[in-house]
Amino acid sequence: MMPLSSISIKPGDKITDTVIYNSSTKTYTLEVSDLTNKQSDAVVTTCASGLTCSRKSAEWIVERPFTGSNYAPLGDWGTMNFTDAEAAKSTTYAPISRLSYHPINMINTSGASLANPSSLSSTGNNFTDNWIQTQ
Repeated sequence: MMPLSSISIKPGDKITDTVIYNSSTKTYTLEVSDLTNKQSDAVVTTCASGLTCSRKSAEWIVERPFTGSNYAPLGDWGTMNFTDAEAAKSTTYAPISRLSYHPINMINTSGASLANPSSLSSTGNNFTDNWIQTQ
């Protein structure tokens, strides 16, 4: 898959992401939109050769980049808000609370927490990820 590189995202920008599976072409379209500066980009891809993409889960990921032979330091994002998080089961979209929600803490190589996702909101489709100063 080719990276999305035609948009410039800055801290504080409001971002939306959408992944859509087209069953007739067996392709996935990933679109990233920066609502703050009104830019977007999309890429179309297929399931990697030799893999079976079951399309039975959805993930919202905050990850720590690996550069060269080390993990990069995390920027202080404070609290990152995930709102209106929905996933489709067939063609019906539903809050992620209707699926299994399994928050995973980001830890460093020593086991110290770097970021912690919250519980789901009462609406079942909002949560936060909280940056922790420990690096």
